[in-house]
Amino acid sequence: MRIEHWNVAQDCGRLVGAHIAKGEKPTSFIPIFWSALGVQLRYCGNTMPQGYDDLVIQGNLEEAKFIAYYTLGEVVVAVASMQKDPVMVQAAELMRRGGMLTKSELKAGGDIMKVGVMAGVGI
Repeated sequence: MRIEHWNVAQDCGRLVGAHIAKGEKPTSFIPIFWSALGVQLRYCGNTMPQGYDDLVIQGNLEEAKFIAYYTLGEVVVAVASMQKDPVMVQAAELMRRGGMLTKSELKAGGDIMKVGVMAGVGI
């Protein structure tokens, strides 16, 4: 999927370079990007090529203060947010490490900011 954002290009280049230098197979890559106009929309994940089949919204869409979790079955495949900046960093890291809450947990009111991220795990 082509995402024309400097952060995606920079992070992808770092990941490829590290894999070339270490001779390892590539791992999953979680693209992260954001808008820079007015209230920022932040996004991480990838709904391509399999898409998504449901959307779990936490927050208020009318106030543009929300988190939208794109899910495929029980798995969160992408997250979009407005005015919830710390959530995006946490979401990307949980997705990368395989620790994201499930769709059912989110629908039950789960908060990803309460999920611990283990220290000392290499990036």
